[in-house]
Amino acid sequence: MYKFVYIILNFKTYQYTIQLVNELTKCVNNDSLVLVVDNASPNESFKVLLHTFQDYTNVEIIQSNENGGFAKGNNFGLRYAEKFSPQYVCIINNDVHFDNELVDRLALIYEKLPDAGVIAPIQYLPSGQMARFRSLEYPTFIKDCLEYILWPSISKYHMYIDNFKTPGAQPVYIIPGAFMFTNYLNFKKMGFFCEETFLFGEERFVGAYAKKNGFQNYIILNETYLHEHGKTIQSEKSNRQKDKLIYEGRKLFARLIRKDNVIQLTILNICYHVYLLRMFILSKINKH
Repeated sequence: MYKFVYIILNFKTYQYTIQLVNELTKCVNNDSLVLVVDNASPNESFKVLLHTFQDYTNVEIIQSNENGGFAKGNNFGLRYAEKFSPQYVCIINNDVHFDNELVDRLALIYEKLPDAGVIAPIQYLPSGQMARFRSLEYPTFIKDCLEYILWPSISKYHMYIDNFKTPGAQPVYIIPGAFMFTNYLNFKKMGFFCEETFLFGEERFVGAYAKKNGFQNYIILNETYLHEHGKTIQSEKSNRQKDKLIYEGRKLFARLIRKDNVIQLTILNICYHVYLLRMFILSKINKH
């Protein structure tokens, strides 16, 4: 049995994974395991990772049979982790960094929060600035449409605000996917990640699954981590491809969770194409 299992999904960028695992192994002890899931990388990732960590007793390298995306790859690791009976799991991108005692502090905080589902510290960027997210609240149909039509004209971002009911922790619907900390059995009850998503949108489903099962997600306001934002996705996908993946995730959420009707889904699609046209025009203007 392990108190903590860190799950790291690797796709091709094994250099970043090696760096992160080396950072983690400086602080983990006999109550922790680092579990790396190679997501069927088409390069030498799995071979290199196996060779690099073959003598590490607290690191295990496994490989999925296919690249089914973020959700399916992490679920593969989460199901495999059950054999170790972890109390907590920390699901992290391979481009994040944090101090050695963070998970110990999160575990203490987690147990004090009412009906905690998934929690996370505040995300910072290498520039030293706080990462900005449009909204971490429930994504309504109107919000999705307005974001596509008005962005980037609007500049309203999520605000981290303390409250008297859960001091030091802000209840939210969405937890950014780069760092997620949770009790393993609670997350299993939630059903882990929605495997119909590929990349982007899985955080919305985590919010839905938490609410459905009586849990509340939280951002921990006095804790932080660093995210070298999108190292892997930037090397694999163009902005247009990322926009498409984000839209597909939102459409799936709209259909399965919000239960949007055909008219609403059509309007959302129109708003998405308005956004694409807007970005195309802006790109042409910026070139001149």
